[in-house]
Amino acid sequence: RKCALDRVRSYWGAMLDADATTFFEAFNENETLTDIAEFYDRPFARSLCHAWASGPCALYPEICLGLRPLSDGWERWACDPLDDIPSASATIETNYGTIDVRLDFHDLQVLVPKGTCMMLMGKAFGSGWHSIP
Repeated sequence: RKCALDRVRSYWGAMLDADATTFFEAFNENETLTDIAEFYDRPFARSLCHAWASGPCALYPEICLGLRPLSDGWERWACDPLDDIPSASATIETNYGTIDVRLDFHDLQVLVPKGTCMMLMGKAFGSGWHSIP
């Protein structure tokens, strides 16, 4: 997961460093802003706001917070935040209700929906709000 986060920070972070306000269809750090829209040998063929460039957004809950199902429908699920993430949050809609996770400088707040069980650090947590320092 750290390798995936490093890749996202490197590739998508470089787009942000280049003052992008959206994510591009493709990106090369060595391109200038003048030729960034050129693609497929055409002057304005590259999308500068492309749907598949948002891929990391779908992966962040698992990469940063370690959220993943352990059984069908998220009846049992895991939460395992990376150590070097200062803050992150995610909500996941399940048939049982909303999983809500908020990490802020090592203070972890988690809402476990009724009928589900969260596994964290080898412990099982039942429904309700949990605060884990």
